[in-house]
Amino acid sequence: MNDINTKTMKKISCGRICQLRRCIPDDFQTYLYWQSNGEWLQYDAPWEADNAIQTPDGIERYRTKFMKRCEEDQSSPFRRATIINNQDKPVGWVSRYVDNNNNTNWYVGIDICENDYMNKGIGTEALLLWINYLFEESDIHKVSLNTWSYNKRMIHVAEKIQMIKEGIEREKRQWKNEWIHRYHFGILRDEWRKAKIYKGVVQKNNECEENV
Repeated sequence: MNDINTKTMKKISCGRICQLRRCIPDDFQTYLYWQSNGEWLQYDAPWEADNAIQTPDGIERYRTKFMKRCEEDQSSPFRRATIINNQDKPVGWVSRYVDNNNNTNWYVGIDICENDYMNKGIGTEALLLWINYLFEESDIHKVSLNTWSYNKRMIHVAEKIQMIKEGIEREKRQWKNEWIHRYHFGILRDEWRKAKIYKGVVQKNNECEENV
């Protein structure tokens, strides 16, 4: 393993109540714990949960996958980042991915995995930091976000940061004996620039501590 396995990892972006930094191998045990603990599991496509992840074989599969992500994700813009609070405690993650091989449009995801840090504004600020970082570190045209109708908090966050509701796939899936809708949100680079919603949240680079 190279020097990515270190506690002195430069932060990606800093806000008022949280920061983003690269995922590192030392995060493994925390991420493993999150795979079977936390209220977040009820909201992030729970039907896709890996129920075998806490078995010895499941842990090793997850370890291999996690370490590979850390090793491969070494150039900005990163594909995933760990959310930490102002005391350097990991509380969740953000991610990006491409859908249908469209490299002009990145989808983002976010999970606050520590129950004590939900409903405190950290998710909103972390998503602001992440989207701003992706626009600044790339020439991406659009950032999108998908969520489900039962995830009221995620819908509220998307609307709060001025993402545009672009459509609803009605009764996309049945879950717990109810039909749920899939919501699609997006924001274009020009819309993000004009909204300036991140102003007052994102600290300047020289104000963001170098080490965690």
